[in-house]
Formats: sequence, structure tokens, C-alpha cells
Amino acid sequence: QQIGYSAEQLLTPSTKSILHHILEPKYNGSIGLAASWADDYAHTTEGAFSYQWHWIDSADNPPYYCNVYYNRDCTKGGCVVSAIANQTQILKGCIARAKKGQLVHGEDLQCSYALKWVAHFLGDIAQPLHASGVAAGGNDFDVVFGNHSTELHAVSSIPLLLLIHH
Repeated sequence: QQIGYSAEQLLTPSTKSILHHILEPKYNGSIGLAASWADDYAHTTEGAFSYQWHWIDSADNPPYYCNVYYNRDCTKGGCVVSAIANQTQILKGCIARAKKGQLVHGEDLQCSYALKWVAHFLGDIAQPLHASGVAAGGNDFDVVFGNHSTELHAVSSIPLLLLIHH
């Protein structure tokens, strides 16, 4: 017996159909499977340009102050805020094309990438360490998790990943 829901169970049949048309067939319309692509892609030569899109380095100093100013904190190459805005604009056009039957089977990679990035970045921006400049988003804090040494940033995303993948 499966406990919990996948994101797709909460979508309308029309939305599920659009996902199937935008995403490549290997994802079988699953946003959860597709969302993890963005991290892998950012660590490739081809996708290295998107690496900094996964966070915004706010100049915060908890507990004294915590704020984000886009013009100060988003780097020239982009950040999670600009990436969500830009990829959402692309995705809007892709959804319109899919509704008209002009986009099928994930054949437009720009559309598939936009959907995968938006799904991933909405998860990233909800994680406090993706919106903080403290200790490089937690990468500079060493922790032990499951008897393994790692850094706080890697552990902080586990609860969200469990929700996405189950």
C-alpha cells in the first residue's frame, strides 16, 4: 500500500495531458521524476551556465536581519528568482502550443527544459539555504547525517526530495 500522493494525482486530466506533451517520453508525464534533472544538468559541461540559477545569495545576517534585494543579490548570470521568471515565460508559450496540439511527445527541448527548471526551482526557492548567503547556502557547514559526513546543504534538501520522489 502506497502512503501519500504523487504530485500528478493532484492534477486535472487536462494538466496531465499537457505535461505528457511537454516532457520527453522517458518521464511519463511525471513532474517529480523530471524535476531532479536540473541538478544533474547543472553539473554537465552543456548545462554549467545554469548552475547559479539554483539559488540567490541574500546578504543576510540571521538573527539580526534577513532580506533579499533582487538587484543586490541576483548575480549577472542569473539566480533562482530570475530563472523562475524567465522559464515561466517560456513555459507559458509551450503550454499554449500544447493546448493547440502543436507540441507533442517532448519534441521541443526548450519547452521540456523550461518545465523541468520551473518544477525544480520552485522547490529550490522554498528551501531556506537556497535563499541565504550564510556559509555558501549551508555548503560550508559540516554535519553528520546517517553516519556519513556531508554538508548541511545536502541534508537540508532531503525532506523535499522525499516529497517529490514519493
